[in-house]
Amino acid sequence: MVDLMLQDKHPRVCEHGVRLAENRVSKSTELQKRVLEFAKNADSRVRFQVALSLGEWDDDRIQGALTKIALLGAADKWTRLAVAASAAGRTGKLMRSLLTPQWDDARPTLLRELAASVGARQDVTEVCEVLERIWQAHGDYSLPVLNGLGEGMARRGTQFASFLNELPAAQQQTAKKIRSTYDFFVLLSLNPETPHGDRLDLVRFLAYADWPKAKKALVKLVDNDPNPEIRLAAVRSLAAHSQPEVAQVLMKSWRTYTPALKREVTEAMFRQPARLNILLDEIEAKRVKPGDIDSLRTRQLASHADVKLRERARKLLADNLPADRKQVLARYQEALTIKGDPKRGREIFKKNCATCHRVAGIGIDVGPDIADSRTKTLEAFLVDILNPNQAIDNNYINYLVTTKAGKSLTGVIMTETATSITLRRAEGQSDTVLRQDIETIESTGVSLMPEGLEKAINVNEMADLLLFLKNWRYLDGAVPLK
Repeated sequence: MVDLMLQDKHPRVCEHGVRLAENRVSKSTELQKRVLEFAKNADSRVRFQVALSLGEWDDDRIQGALTKIALLGAADKWTRLAVAASAAGRTGKLMRSLLTPQWDDARPTLLRELAASVGARQDVTEVCEVLERIWQAHGDYSLPVLNGLGEGMARRGTQFASFLNELPAAQQQTAKKIRSTYDFFVLLSLNPETPHGDRLDLVRFLAYADWPKAKKALVKLVDNDPNPEIRLAAVRSLAAHSQPEVAQVLMKSWRTYTPALKREVTEAMFRQPARLNILLDEIEAKRVKPGDIDSLRTRQLASHADVKLRERARKLLADNLPADRKQVLARYQEALTIKGDPKRGREIFKKNCATCHRVAGIGIDVGPDIADSRTKTLEAFLVDILNPNQAIDNNYINYLVTTKAGKSLTGVIMTETATSITLRRAEGQSDTVLRQDIETIESTGVSLMPEGLEKAINVNEMADLLLFLKNWRYLDGAVPLK
């Protein structure tokens, strides 16, 4: 039956034939030959199934087939995942076959993801073989590979720069070649004429570079770069370094930060317990307002395991703890009777809500979809905004993950696999953590959306926001607002 299916002309029949053959392919020379031939099949689903099925055959002969499939489907996320899963143990060899002088627009993402797997394993021989191959390949492939290696090692609590410094003497020449690129990367990251996508990748790599080199660029980017996306990436890269001075550097320009940067810096300060007292120092010195810390983080500080830190936080942030929800809702009922302006409401949405919600083409999809407002009442919107924990969609509960290295990460669980979880938070920022590196993972029991928006939105502004959420489709005037 399987033989007949593999000879069929219809790709769906062949696809299922490959699936049925996978348990027998390692024992049958004839099946091996036929399955390998499908690696260059014109149908993407057939190739995808071949990539998955080859994972059942532990043999170096699968490398050529996986290379073909990877090159043909480099732009497809699921093909890349299937190739990476089946290449486990041979990822370095696969990468060497993909690192060629020819340029392919889709290949950098594939190489970065495969390099992350190599970096996570931290096999010295495998890593060095990949690094050596970089110099023989197209020069623009070096940055995604280095970013992938750094990302993979970071998931295991290892700094890429430290890994290079600790290589045996025989591999130090390879490390020296990589370090020689740092100054060049720093110059490119600081140059506003560098293409935006390349600059972002360069800034991200600085999270893994030697601290003195990285600091030189990151401090300038965080303080002065006019591009908000570059500044945000620089904050994340700066926060990835463990040097004690990082916390002071992050807090130095707090008053000049946009709301998005303040959120990311706050996230960075919570990642390492030692940074929290520095954050409280800044609040006590009145360089940071208690209201700058969102209610979720305020709760986290007010219930911290460290008694001294907890008591200090409760004293400094007493006025920042959310008020009783019933009282707030009662006070804001007036917003339902005020004649609001939905166009002003659009600006309020941009300022307060667009970091997690997308409406009328504005914002980022992190929280639940609120754009389909045709059947939702203004009263229901008001309750959702002011009391977000009254009815929480389980898909949007905030989680707190503590790693074995002592870092704290928060967000909603965006994806889960057998080996890792990915958390997503405001601004669409995300963190992937290997399960084996997780110390604890717990639901906070509250929504990603914080309580306490009444501190930022008054009653009149709430009336404007409610009308925008309800009537955003009709702001062109083609349909009456009422």
